[in-house]
Amino acid sequence: MLAGPVDSLQGEARQYLARGKMVGFFPTRSLTYIFYCLPTRTIRELKCLGLESFKKQLEHIEPDISDSLSILGSWSDVAESRARRVDVKSWVSDRAVMLGDAVHALDPSWAQGANLSLQDAVALANTIEKCFESKNFSAQALRGYERERRKQTKFVQNEAERTARLTTTEDLFYYWLGKRVLQRTGRSKDLMRSALRASCGLTDHFSLREKIRFII
Repeated sequence: MLAGPVDSLQGEARQYLARGKMVGFFPTRSLTYIFYCLPTRTIRELKCLGLESFKKQLEHIEPDISDSLSILGSWSDVAESRARRVDVKSWVSDRAVMLGDAVHALDPSWAQGANLSLQDAVALANTIEKCFESKNFSAQALRGYERERRKQTKFVQNEAERTARLTTTEDLFYYWLGKRVLQRTGRSKDLMRSALRASCGLTDHFSLREKIRFII
């Protein structure tokens, strides 16, 4: 959803985590983008209580946005979506190719949908250039693009789902585990670098050492 501008948020974003919910406030050029991750059951409950109750909940989380929420006049101003993973057996066929969310839609917790699509496009462009050189656009000739991209996209899909599970869970153990991972990552430049490399598409795996260090 988009709210009005907030002076105290200009130049910075704020994100809050609690058991079963995660909310973020991100300034744009003239507005404030707000995302609120909640279980489906909780969303239904919020709508039953009404829009004003929902706005008061956001104000309680971040008091600085209270005035900016006045532009939310109805539930139609609040976009609702559910994460949906897409896995496709084959990305290519003779003279045809799919890319982006059509073959690997993922949970938005890593915000990597557009980045993965751009990386697909670069890999596909290189493959198509070779197809023009060989005058061969068969599925076999196009398969190199899929082989190049599949491992990384699956890694990002899996890690995005894992992040969402740890940051929006209502389960006490996973909530504790998610907080621990976030706290340890925030305190270590090396772990932060590893997390950023993964979320920015610069790697397709975490080493065993990195996985252990995120927790212990």
